[in-house]
Amino acid sequence: MSHNLRKRPSTLLDDNINDNKRKRTGDSPKSVPDPLEELKVRNGELDELPIEEIESSEEDYIDFEEEDYIDFDEELENLKKSDPELHKSLQTVQEELEKTEPNVKVLLKTPLRLEDRAKLCQFYEIYKSSQPNTMEWLEARNRYNTMFKEYKVGYKQHIKFTDKEHKRMAEEEKSLTNYNPQLTLKYKILNLKTSRANKVAIYRRYEDLQNLESSCEEYSKLKHWLEWATSIPHDNIKEIKVSTRNNKRKKHSDITRFIMEASRKLDEELFGMKKAKEQILLFLSAKLTNPGMKRSNLGLVGPPGVGKTAIARMIAKLMDWGFEQISFGGVDKADFLKGHEYTYIGAQPGAIVKSLRRMGHKNGVIFLDELEKAAVHPDIRAALLHLVDQSQNHEFRDNFLGDITIDLSHIWYIGSMNSIPTDSALADRWWTIEIKGYSKNDKIKIIQDYILPKALKSICKSKESVSMSDDLCEYFIRRVSKQEDRGVRTIQKAIGDIINKIDFLVTHQDKNGNIPFTTTFKMKKKLSYPLVITTPVIDKLVANKELDVMLQMMYL
Repeated sequence: MSHNLRKRPSTLLDDNINDNKRKRTGDSPKSVPDPLEELKVRNGELDELPIEEIESSEEDYIDFEEEDYIDFDEELENLKKSDPELHKSLQTVQEELEKTEPNVKVLLKTPLRLEDRAKLCQFYEIYKSSQPNTMEWLEARNRYNTMFKEYKVGYKQHIKFTDKEHKRMAEEEKSLTNYNPQLTLKYKILNLKTSRANKVAIYRRYEDLQNLESSCEEYSKLKHWLEWATSIPHDNIKEIKVSTRNNKRKKHSDITRFIMEASRKLDEELFGMKKAKEQILLFLSAKLTNPGMKRSNLGLVGPPGVGKTAIARMIAKLMDWGFEQISFGGVDKADFLKGHEYTYIGAQPGAIVKSLRRMGHKNGVIFLDELEKAAVHPDIRAALLHLVDQSQNHEFRDNFLGDITIDLSHIWYIGSMNSIPTDSALADRWWTIEIKGYSKNDKIKIIQDYILPKALKSICKSKESVSMSDDLCEYFIRRVSKQEDRGVRTIQKAIGDIINKIDFLVTHQDKNGNIPFTTTFKMKKKLSYPLVITTPVIDKLVANKELDVMLQMMYL
């Protein structure tokens, strides 16, 4: 370690060393000029001080140089003799400083990404051009070392993936963030696809934000408002792929082909229910050919578990639209739909605006579940009328975003009801279709042709892997559901449960049928595919009814 004659300010340590030097060499402090002689010079009695009093000897000059320029190696050596502990501590500090000294050779040899190495080279130049022992120099040094550590870690993560994977991740990141460095809040407002009145209202709020301090409570509330106002789709419409025009070159129009596909999907999703399917196809055809028709919202009336949600999702998928579900279970205030006033701390928009933002377009399918439960409350009923009535829902105002209007006329509302709403005004807004539910024979057919194959597909098994006879299906239905239950949701859940247990046993049983785990279900014999479900299998693997009821009560 060599630090030859570094010039630096004098320290207490230097004073101690200089004292030691004087003791070793016998030097004495320099003589001070006579004050009387100096006074005579100032009064003009003498032209100058005697030359011998102001001239410095060569030895004095050397002492002056040694006080300003300290040989650090010599300093350490002297300190080693006078104070070994202090010498060791200082030496440790010097070694640590040398470790963190930016080194261009280390920079060029260390594996780094090219762009990271280029940035570090720039920071290295900044560090080397800074005045030593200044705050700017110290900050540049610390910044370089921090970046160097981060880039080394980043390189280790980078090499774990191929170029193809990096490209895919970059595209995924772009799709998640929609990052555009030019799209500041101001430009986002100016580029909004919305009415002139809405844009003026939003921009005024933006100007108010510019006049506030960021630490102000109103600032965070206003910024939150602007984030919501600029993130809803406004006039951003997803084009319908179905054309209403007839093309003589084509055998069928786009609408006809759409209805044919819808019919096929309905047959895949729903067993039987020919009349209900027919009504759904009539509604879809009328809605596409006459978008402004009255009773343009679809109401599916029937008991739980008969496929109402599946129908709504299927329609959204056919249209290639977004799908959002709003459940009214336990809702007793219209604020749930229309939001809270902006002035309240923590205020949020209502469920409709939140659904619009998630869909990303002003057209889509919003599924209103358990609609009749909410309709008993007058304020919710009034809000629902405003939402679903096409004569007024093109100027919907959310309580939180009260300054702007929102067009909801392009939304397809599908309502799930156990019964038709008693309010005639609300009931009149729905094209209602009754989904009656299933008989015992229907349920047997549904288990064999729909539920069981889907459950097997979910565990990557063919539909031939497990089978159930009609009699066993009937026995299974009695075990897992009530007689008055018209839906198949409970049956579907129980089938999924028993298939998972069968696959678990097939995977982990030894040749004698034992498993090395403690479980609530066991079979005394070895199971294997293909498997025919028998009564003992159902008795052993069907969940305890009392426990199942307790679990269901948790969600009520």
